Amino acid sequence: GVLPATSVVGDIIEFTATYAQAVAVDSTGGTPSIAIDVGGEPKEATYVSGSGDTDLVFQYEVEADDEDTNGITITAPTISLNGGTMTDVNGDVVLSFSMPSTSGVLVDAVAPTVVGSPTGPIAGSYGNGDELDITVVMSEAVTVDQTGGTPTIPLTIGGQVRNADYVSGTGTTVLVFRYTINSPTDVFANGTFTVGDINLAGGTIQDSAGTDADLGAYIAPTPT
Repeated sequence: GVLPATSVVGDIIEFTATYAQAVAVDSTGGTPSIAIDVGGEPKEATYVSGSGDTDLVFQYEVEADDEDTNGITITAPTISLNGGTMTDVNGDVVLSFSMPSTSGVLVDAVAPTVVGSPTGPIAGSYGNGDELDITVVMSEAVTVDQTGGTPTIPLTIGGQVRNADYVSGTGTTVLVFRYTINSPTDVFANGTFTVGDINLAGGTIQDSAGTDADLGAYIAPTPT
């Protein structure tokens, strides 16, 4: 059987091949496996335990970029020995098994990424109380969790670094970071600013499956 779930990178998906009588497994020469299909990509669930019993357990560890939104499938109802052996009490080789339903086992290990270059403040002169926004577009809807801290983006104004804090966008593809000018010394003209990289600062940015965003694709906008 398979426990229905939405799995992310590093999760273990477990399959149980059930037989009418006990089966002995010897992995000395190789580890038996079950061929599976994850979003159109051929993968293998390998044998991990159960020798001497009627239930044999196979596992697959979800890899980065695996994605299957309508349920993974078992490619064939037979086990590949890969150099190992599987025999019943009569010494006969047993490979066929009844395939469990896997239609409810979803996989989402594709990390959200930043799409293009974030949009920084519009060039111009700003004064005390003005808001400077940086907009970041993600490849899919993300959830921003500020429990451990608020994500920020450093904004350099006239040589002074200020943090633009995340303010809105959770549950969507567009995140807004904002710094509000609170000192006359922050005033700048003609867009002479520099936007830095996103700093999670203890917070998280994840998709609906809980996969952390890959912020490596972030490209800070060039000062204008």
